[in-house]
Amino acid sequence: RITKPMKRVGDRYVETSYEEAIDQISAKLKRLIAQYGPDTLGLYSGNPGALSFSSYGFSDALLDALGSRSKFMIGSIDHNALMVAAREMHGSEAVILLPDVDACDYFLLIGANPAVSKMSWLGKVSDGWTRLRKRLQGGARLTVVDPRRTETAAHATDHLAPRPGTDWALLLAMITVIVEEDLVRLDHDDLIDNADQLFALARQQNVASLAAYCDVPEAEVRQIACDFARAPTAMAITRTGTAQGLGGTLAEWLTTALNMITGRIDVSGGRFMPAWPYSFPLTDRATPKAGPPRPSRVRGLMPVGGGYSLAELPGEIETPGEGQIRALLINGGNPVVSGPQGQALDRALGKLDLFIAVDLLQRESHRLADWLIPASHFLERDEVHPYLHSFNDEPYIQASRAVMPTPDAMIPDWLFLRRLTEAMGVEPFEGAIKTPDDLANLMMQPAGLTADDVRAHPHGLMLGERTMGHYWDYLRTSGIKADLCPSNLLLLLQQRLETMAKDAHGNMFTIISRRQNSMMNSWLSDTTGAHKRPEGLDTIGLCQADIDRLGLPIGERVKVQSKVAALSLVLELDETVRPGVAMIEHGWGSRIFSPLDGDVAWRQGSLRNILVDNSTLDPLSGTPRLNGMPVSIESI
Repeated sequence: RITKPMKRVGDRYVETSYEEAIDQISAKLKRLIAQYGPDTLGLYSGNPGALSFSSYGFSDALLDALGSRSKFMIGSIDHNALMVAAREMHGSEAVILLPDVDACDYFLLIGANPAVSKMSWLGKVSDGWTRLRKRLQGGARLTVVDPRRTETAAHATDHLAPRPGTDWALLLAMITVIVEEDLVRLDHDDLIDNADQLFALARQQNVASLAAYCDVPEAEVRQIACDFARAPTAMAITRTGTAQGLGGTLAEWLTTALNMITGRIDVSGGRFMPAWPYSFPLTDRATPKAGPPRPSRVRGLMPVGGGYSLAELPGEIETPGEGQIRALLINGGNPVVSGPQGQALDRALGKLDLFIAVDLLQRESHRLADWLIPASHFLERDEVHPYLHSFNDEPYIQASRAVMPTPDAMIPDWLFLRRLTEAMGVEPFEGAIKTPDDLANLMMQPAGLTADDVRAHPHGLMLGERTMGHYWDYLRTSGIKADLCPSNLLLLLQQRLETMAKDAHGNMFTIISRRQNSMMNSWLSDTTGAHKRPEGLDTIGLCQADIDRLGLPIGERVKVQSKVAALSLVLELDETVRPGVAMIEHGWGSRIFSPLDGDVAWRQGSLRNILVDNSTLDPLSGTPRLNGMPVSIESI
């Protein structure tokens, strides 16, 4: 673990003081910004940084204070589809429709595995899987749509296993059936735009063709569509498995549309908008100096959630011209492992003039860093995170408490970031906010709460009951209407429909991943250490029919080749996946280095995402094809 600032000297690191680190980093940043402008400084925020209220707030404030727009977010790997669909349909990326699990009679889960994820994504349902199973025991129905028979699908009433990346076509087929069967129930039609456009689109579709494209029996699609529409209460949910494919944004849109045309929005047992008495916007006084959003410099993609796609970062570093990134801060992330085609990013990182990593450890992505800055462990933080609690399915907020002391002489990473900002001659949040509690207090002003108020309740505060109706109130108050058929999404759908017949991979396989209780993402796989060898580190799983077709023995090493890279993996039998699909675990393969001597201190597994082409993206969300990338498999 890194417990003191470290600077690179040759191919090793030496420990130094915070004062020296801040002085030297700020001096070099000033020279670069003076010569090239503020966008020359980039920021990548990974999950560890984003889940730390203090660290995320003050790293973001650093770039805002300097006027840089060069922010890259982990959301482009796992949840941008949700935010894009929300922006296009509801007028705001922050309108997240949560599931009312406790009153639902029919669950349609697409690319979701709550038996492992616990029903948590950008919105959180505390102990959601237990609550969902309680509904099943009471007679509710569960349909799971996933190319793998997941841990959740094992409890399902029905399991559909479409080809990866075709969920949008399945949803369009369901909407078509509901329109054909006159099962539409559109509430609040005075607050909805372009419903007729969606219905006209549905009438143009052929359910049999869409079902064949998904490789799902047409009769099952029709039955599930009718059953969903006729259920007393129901919800459709699209999650990470779908969001990590090229059709993620279309699927998220069509899922929301399916809920809307069957009367499942803002009602008991459906999807609802939380509007708890604390606010998620940071502060009007923290307006970025860089101005309104603009397309990325190289690929021309718009930012989502305040940041550009991780897949764009190598090009933004390597492509000369105004705004080229020459300095980068990675705050709690391992993008070489978690993102697409990490070998390209690793090459680009070596070309930076200044590279700072804030983390617990020197990971694969920090191999070439000039500075290693210690980060607080999540067990050492004492903070209130109003942003995350804004998306609870109940109006509940709780402080996280430090259960371990911070190592001697180490300061919190947020304080390092604040001091670095001040050393640049600017104030984070324009001087209005000095501490994470200041920021939390500002966000909780509408509730009349402070961070100290929340801490005074060790088991958290419940601020009333779960209530409905906030979504329609939001539309009325904002003077806008829900768009059932946004033009950007309609254009993308029409393009996909035109190329649908050509979307075949021949004898190639498509890769997917899965989530495990013992490991979530690359930063926790290497943080937890090698106390146990989990399953799936360096294997590729196929069903028996595909193994027979290849004629290769189980246990043999095989070459897995994509458009951009190859891996050597051990072939194993996995009867949970459908034919044509290969299961390769995501998140493993990262090395941890010992900075003082340069040795590799720990490594397990394979860098699965080097197979993923970073040029093939969902054009609206910027998400690469982490699920659904075609590969070939042959004997070594």
